[in-house]
Amino acid sequence: ECQDEIIGIESFNKCFEWRYDACPAFFMGSLRDACQEAFKSTRRPVLVYLNNDKSMFNNIFCYKIFCSTIIIDYLLENYIVWPWDITLESNRNALSSDIILEIAKYLILNDAINVFSTNILLLLRQYEAKVEIYQPANEFINMILRKLKPKQIVSLRLNTIWYWTQPELESLVISTNVISLTLLNFQEINSINKCETYFPNLIRLSLWYDNEVSVGFLNRIFEYLRRSIKRFEVHCPALTCSHYFSNQYNMTFSKNIGIEHFLLDISHFPLSSMNDCLQQNESCFLMTTIDFIQDMSNIRDVRLITNKYNINKLLDLNEWRRLVDNCFLLKKITLKILGNILQDEELVKKITILQEGLRQAVEFQVISM
Repeated sequence: ECQDEIIGIESFNKCFEWRYDACPAFFMGSLRDACQEAFKSTRRPVLVYLNNDKSMFNNIFCYKIFCSTIIIDYLLENYIVWPWDITLESNRNALSSDIILEIAKYLILNDAINVFSTNILLLLRQYEAKVEIYQPANEFINMILRKLKPKQIVSLRLNTIWYWTQPELESLVISTNVISLTLLNFQEINSINKCETYFPNLIRLSLWYDNEVSVGFLNRIFEYLRRSIKRFEVHCPALTCSHYFSNQYNMTFSKNIGIEHFLLDISHFPLSSMNDCLQQNESCFLMTTIDFIQDMSNIRDVRLITNKYNINKLLDLNEWRRLVDNCFLLKKITLKILGNILQDEELVKKITILQEGLRQAVEFQVISM
């Protein structure tokens, strides 16, 4: 337990280094000072690290991930890391309500309760903060509905084991403000109608997959989506090459007239080799992606998240022109790249050529992180 913020951080840093040998370069000052540091000449966001020794995953996370050389170097270059130990409840309570609410924005409610205890529910209710919950059981739902207003539950995250078959879904109908739904490894396409019946105000659908997904499968989902779904996201290792299955040449794809914003996140895996494409197309992944996006007739905004190892496969100017020419309402394309590419002059040149080639038709933004 520590009454002085700075002394507490210095003490925590010594203990952390002793326990793990190597650790990220923690900011030795108050959180306010860390935020001021973030706006100096070399701007870096503040990453708040909360340590809880009572968590069974704490040591595993630190040994395997947080204190690995690659993470330490990455954080040093890109972030100001401010630590705080919340093992003791007194330290947990020492955080101001503003900080707790800001941190809670990035956590599902289940995790926020694990970090700050159920006491956080009173704070969330007081400020009417919006929350996301993950595959809640009846007991959990009843508990939060006693302490939160139903309208605060605006987002759900469900996995394949939980959704559609569990009665808990019906108990959530009380929260008619659910506008966002995230489904993990979703396969039962015709169940989309059921979720839209339970949550008529849905405007965002996000799908996460552990394996590659075929464009044909995703396109079939369009047949069941209402026009109210304006935001559609897919997070997966890759979209299966459109030439992978010979029968895809004869497939008829459905159009969607509701989706206006599309995000595709393939940042955590290397894309497959062109040797996996039956026609040996270098730009096959991009071709497949463009074909899929074109089925969204009212698309306004496209965001593609990838890593620096995949970026070369996504810089075909002709393919992006094809998208712009066929999507008349498209205003902006954002390509977010995880990893520093500024040292690669050839790659930067390719990106510049791509941006210049599309400048008259659409805003093409490239962000390197």
